[in-house]
Amino acid sequence: MALIGTAGRRRGRKIGTAAAAIALAALMVVGGGRLLPGKAIGATLTERTPVVIDSDGGLDDLTALLMARQIGCLDVRGITASFGVVPLPQAARNLLSAADWMERDWPVALGAGASLDGRLLTQESRWGKTGLCGAALPPSGRSFDARTASDFLYDLAVEEGGRLQVVCLGPLTNLAVALREHPDLAGRIAGVTLGAGLPLPEEGLDEEGESAYWAAVAEGDYTLQADPTALREVVESGIPLTVVPAPVQAEMAAVRQRDRDTISPLFQDLRETKPVYGQMLSFLKEQGSTGDRVSLELGGVAVLAALTDESAFSFLPADLQWRQGALAYAPAKGEGECRVAAALTAVTDEKYRRVSASGAGELIPVPQLYGTLEQTFRYW
Repeated sequence: MALIGTAGRRRGRKIGTAAAAIALAALMVVGGGRLLPGKAIGATLTERTPVVIDSDGGLDDLTALLMARQIGCLDVRGITASFGVVPLPQAARNLLSAADWMERDWPVALGAGASLDGRLLTQESRWGKTGLCGAALPPSGRSFDARTASDFLYDLAVEEGGRLQVVCLGPLTNLAVALREHPDLAGRIAGVTLGAGLPLPEEGLDEEGESAYWAAVAEGDYTLQADPTALREVVESGIPLTVVPAPVQAEMAAVRQRDRDTISPLFQDLRETKPVYGQMLSFLKEQGSTGDRVSLELGGVAVLAALTDESAFSFLPADLQWRQGALAYAPAKGEGECRVAAALTAVTDEKYRRVSASGAGELIPVPQLYGTLEQTFRYW
C-alpha cells in the first residue's frame, strides 16, 4: 500500500521529530501489494488479555498498534480516538486507516475533541498536519463505531467481566469522561497503563527547589499539559495503574547523538523500500536536516510494552503523588496497586554499535525492546 507524501516546508520543526517519518516508511510494503502474514512476537503474556487502546493517532502510536497486532495473547478489542498530536477528526482517520492497513477490523470509537476544561493543545507544528510527519495513509472505507468512546469502554468492560486492560497513549480525557459517565467503571477495569509523571528526588527539596521541580514536571509531561484534570481523575480513581514516566519513554528514542548508529540495524531493510524511502529523505531535507542523525520517538511502544512484556522494564511499586498540579511518584514501602517502570531493560548486542570519530565500533547497551521492534517489522 503506497504512502501518500504531503510533506510541507515547516523549517522550524525539530529534525528528530520529522525524522520519525522513517518509522512509517519502514512499516510500508513496497509496490502496493498485500501485507505478508504476521507472526507472533515476543511478550510475557501467558493468557488472553483483552485491551482497549486509547490513542491520539500519532506516529509512535501507530508503531505501537503494529506491535500490538503481533503480540500473542493480546486481544485488541478496539481503539478509542482522542485529540492530542492532532485534532480528533484527523486522529480518528489515522487510527481507522491504520487498522485497515494492518488488516485488522478493530473498531474505532470517537472520543474527546478537547480537554475536560475545553482547551485544545495539539502538536501539529511538531508532527505535521496529519500527525505523521508529512505522510498520510489511504482513507478507510469503514465507519466509526456508533458508540461514544465512553460507552464503548464501558460496554467492553462489562462484557469482559473485570478483565479489560486500557492502554492510554495520549491525553487521558476519554477515560476520565467514561469514569464520570459510568461511576461503576473503575471497579470493572483490571488496570490502566499510561505514560506520565517524573520521580521525586531522593534527597528531598527545599522550598525554592520544590517549585522549580514541579514546574519541570509539568513542562516535560504532555499527558499532563493536554488535560491535567483528566490525569488527576484517573490517578485518583482507584484503578490499578502502571505508569511509564517521561524519562523512561525517552530511553526508547532509537537514536541519540551519542548512539547515532543504533537505528541502522533496527531498520536494516529500509533501503529496499524505495521510492517511499526516497520520499522520507526528501521530507527530512525540506526540514533543514544537515546530517544523518535522526531521532525516532517510541514512547507509545514503551507504554504498550509495560503491559505486554514484564521483562522489558524494572518495575517498582510506587506511591503516586499529585502536588502543585503535577504527577510524581516515589517508591512505595508496601506492595500497593500502582507500579512504575523505573528503567528499560538494556542488552548488549553485536548489531548495535556506537561509531566513534575514528570509525571504530564500540558495543553499547540498547533497550531490549529494539529486538521486539525488529521482529515486528521483519515479520509483518
